[in-house]
Amino acid sequence: MNLQREWTQQILIEIEKFRNSSDPDIIIGNITSLRSLLKHFRKELFEENKTLDVGDYIMAHRNDKHPVQLSVIQTIPVLAAFNPSVFVTKHLRTSVLFLLDIAKTAKDSKIKSSCYFNLAKLIDLVDIKYLQDYLSDIMSALSYELERFNKPTCIEVIKCFQSLSSKFKKKILETANLNRYIDTILINGLHPQSLEVLTEISKMESNDTRSVETQLKLLYMIGYVLQGEIYQFKEKHLEHIPMKNVLEFQKRISDEPSIDKKEAAIAQALQALTNYDFSDVAKVHLFH
Repeated sequence: MNLQREWTQQILIEIEKFRNSSDPDIIIGNITSLRSLLKHFRKELFEENKTLDVGDYIMAHRNDKHPVQLSVIQTIPVLAAFNPSVFVTKHLRTSVLFLLDIAKTAKDSKIKSSCYFNLAKLIDLVDIKYLQDYLSDIMSALSYELERFNKPTCIEVIKCFQSLSSKFKKKILETANLNRYIDTILINGLHPQSLEVLTEISKMESNDTRSVETQLKLLYMIGYVLQGEIYQFKEKHLEHIPMKNVLEFQKRISDEPSIDKKEAAIAQALQALTNYDFSDVAKVHLFH
């Protein structure tokens, strides 16, 4: 413990010496060192240093150029986990709005992915009562990204939606257009992460209508990727399934030119056909 205290104080003293430096290498080195300390050492070890506010130092560099900015993005969840009460008071609002803004405007795919990856981590870490004021902004940002249908798909956006829907299940059921989200996630590609999210969405409601619809949409999507056209199931197999949302989805995929039908997409479609649980659709056929 004494050795850890000595190391911590020595590192903080060295960072303090160069806190006003504008050299990107020094700033990245400082933030990287602080990230390691925050991950592995207890906050009591920081209390003896009264001159360097670690959170303020890190967040002050959020608008620096790319390499420094990426280092800040990667450190935000670590800062939140280190001292949650201080983080939500001083840095939560700035952090959420910063990550959303950079994710939306970033031309570098690595920066965009890192923003959503670390936003998902932040959502997992922070108590729901502190995040609820930002739910609408985050949902809007995720919808914006998914509806662009960029290739390659930013999987971290879907991971972020997964974290959000897990934490705000009731609120999302009340306010979000889940049919639209399901359709858009499918059109972005049959990635394993996407299928995992669809399974979780299907379980959010007590009735199984959503699950049956989702499984049928997925079957149509698989058929479209493999055949290049909408597969038509025999009408007798569909008579007990609510079809309004499914028919709207069929039209969307028919009208969407960005749907990938290349080798990787075909492999994902075959994997989805093999691994996804279609038991609710099967039950409808079995009992009727």
